[in-house]
Amino acid sequence: MDTRKCRLFLITGKKHSGKTTFVKKLAERLKRENFRIAGFTAPSVYEGAFLSGFDLVDIRSSRRVKFARRKSTVDGFQFSEEGYRFGRKILESKETQNADLIIIDEFGPMELEGDGWRKNVNSPLENQKCLLLVVREELVERVEKLYSNLPCLIFRAREESVEQIISLLIKQGDEYG
Repeated sequence: MDTRKCRLFLITGKKHSGKTTFVKKLAERLKRENFRIAGFTAPSVYEGAFLSGFDLVDIRSSRRVKFARRKSTVDGFQFSEEGYRFGRKILESKETQNADLIIIDEFGPMELEGDGWRKNVNSPLENQKCLLLVVREELVERVEKLYSNLPCLIFRAREESVEQIISLLIKQGDEYG
């Protein structure tokens, strides 16, 4: 596979293993390297030791919006329409369309079923954009199968992956820039 033509990066790891923290650090580093980065992260929100939900944070502006919450330890997450509107606005913005890399944290079961961010992922991929999706390790094979027609590279959320991704983006920019 010619890694210089990679349009899809998957960042993977177990649940709550630091994928979002990794992506945030990667985005900060890429900004310092003068890459145009767009998209969002979805950091966990805790009330004491209880995982109560997730927010969305715009990578460009750092604006934060409530995205998902649960009321008890047995309830599933309830996703807010405000959070979805916020995420879609980020992904459909002119700045995102002109970005060197679009980050979506995370691509999960809802997206695999055609909901969530799926439409917002398909559109930039069809337009030859480079995307980075955060994907839990148990879903990687399904995401690969879904996008089997695209070049895809998979990275664990580890420090050494930052340098590998930056190197690939530089090579890609040299070839197409």
